[in-house]
Amino acid sequence: MQPPIHRRQRGQTIAVMAVVIVAIVGALAFVVDLGFQMEARRELQNAADAGALAGVVLLPDDQAGSIQQATTFAYQGSNASVTDRICGPAVSPLPDAGATAPAAHANVYSKATPGQMAVTGGNIYTMTVTMECTTNFSFGRILNLTTAPIRASATAALGSPTYVGCTFPMWVYDKGGDPTNGLQNSLGWTYQGMFALYGKWSGGSSNAGLLQTPSGKSPGDIAAAVAGNCGNAPDVSTSGCSPVQAPCAEVDTGNKFHAGGGLTDTTSQYPNGRMVDCSIQAGAYCGSTPTLSLPDGGTDTMTSVTYSCAQQYSDVVNPNGTVKNGKANSPCLAVVPITDTTVGSGNQSVHIEGYAIVFLAAFQSSGSDPLLAAQFVTNMEFQSDIAAYNPLGSYAIRLIS
Repeated sequence: MQPPIHRRQRGQTIAVMAVVIVAIVGALAFVVDLGFQMEARRELQNAADAGALAGVVLLPDDQAGSIQQATTFAYQGSNASVTDRICGPAVSPLPDAGATAPAAHANVYSKATPGQMAVTGGNIYTMTVTMECTTNFSFGRILNLTTAPIRASATAALGSPTYVGCTFPMWVYDKGGDPTNGLQNSLGWTYQGMFALYGKWSGGSSNAGLLQTPSGKSPGDIAAAVAGNCGNAPDVSTSGCSPVQAPCAEVDTGNKFHAGGGLTDTTSQYPNGRMVDCSIQAGAYCGSTPTLSLPDGGTDTMTSVTYSCAQQYSDVVNPNGTVKNGKANSPCLAVVPITDTTVGSGNQSVHIEGYAIVFLAAFQSSGSDPLLAAQFVTNMEFQSDIAAYNPLGSYAIRLIS
C-alpha cells in the first residue's frame, strides 16, 4: 500500500511574512512617533513648570500680571524648535477650554489659572499652567493613527516660609496677630517709612526687643548674631512653646544692644561688617538726623549717627519695596521674626507668626535713646516649606504638582 502524498501549499510563508512585516513596521512606526510625542511632552512640561513658578510670584496683588507673566515665561521655557516641529495644526476643541496660542507658536496652546488653596492658618496662592498641542502621526498612519493630543500641567504655590534659619536677634510686634492685614503697630497703623527697630525712650517701652540666641543672651552673644553669624542666630523652635503657639522663641527684654555691638564686626557672610563706623568711614546715613516712627504713636529723631549702612535704601530696594536683582545679599538687609504675643517685663516665650525683611539704615549709640533705624522691604524669597501666606515681607514658592 502506497503512503498518502502530502501536497505542499505553496506561498503560505510569503503570506505570513507579509503580515509579520506589516506588524513589525507598524510597531516600529508607532515607537518612532511615540518617541517624538514624549519629546514634545517633556518640552511642554518644562514650559509649564517655568510658567507656573514665574507667574505665582506676582500673586495675590497682580492677578492679571501673573497670568501674563506665566504665559510669557511658559513659551520662553519651551524649546520652540521641538514643539513647532512636532506639534501640528490645532484640532478644535482642545481639552482645556480657554487656552490660547501666540502668533509665533500657533500650534502650541497655553492657559494660566491663578487660584487659592486652604491650609492651616489661612491660604496659599497657586498658579496652574497648562500647555497643550496636537501632534500628527507620521509612520503611525500605517496603523490608521492620524493625530493625538499632548498635554502637560504644573501648579506652583506661594506662601510664607515656615522657618528662616539665620534671623536678626530682634523682633517686631504685630498688633492683633492677624498676618492678613500686614504689620500693624500698637496703635493699629501699618509700619511705613523709617522706624525704630530697637530703642528705649521716656515711656520705657520698645517696639523690638532682643531674642535669645542658642549660646545665651549676653552682649557678646547678641553681637555675634547681629554681625550675621548664623550659628548664633536666634533659636526658633517648634517645641517647648507653652503657653504660646508653635513656632516660638525666647525674648529678653533687657537692654543688651545699647553699644550697637556686632554692626561693624566682620563675619564670613559679611567680611566688611553690616555697617560702617561714621568716625572712620563715611556711610550713606552718616551726618544725617532721620526722624523715626515709634510704636506708641510718637517719633524720635536721631541726634547723630554712629554707624551707617554703606548703601542707600534706594540702591538696594525698588520703589515698590521689592529687593533689586542681585541685591538680596546686601549686609543692610535683615530677616526679623514677627510676634503677635504681647510682651511684658522679663523673659518669656513668644509665638513667631512670620518673618519681615528690613533694611538697616543707621544706628545711634550716644545719648539716652539708642536707636536702630530700619525700613521694611515688601518681598524677598526664601527656600523653605510653605505655610499660609501673610504680607509681612518674606515668601516661599515651590511646585506642588
